[in-house]
Amino acid sequence: EEIQAIEFVISPTASVVKRQITKLGLPRGAIVGAAVHNNTVVIPPDDYAVHPGDRVIIISPLTLTPVVERLFM
Repeated sequence: EEIQAIEFVISPTASVVKRQITKLGLPRGAIVGAAVHNNTVVIPPDDYAVHPGDRVIIISPLTLTPVVERLFM
């Protein structure tokens, strides 16, 4: 199965704002590979909360792309 990494910039109105990684609703097989907050790159722990302006890198199978994109739009 092919996988990809997608970078999302979190907008202030995104449904994922202030949610912890474990509560984002990512489909099985998709993970948060990294986050950039205030120009600092982290491999976020499960209790990391996503903030407006963060850049989040999601790694997922190509087949999950539409589902993942909907979460961050």
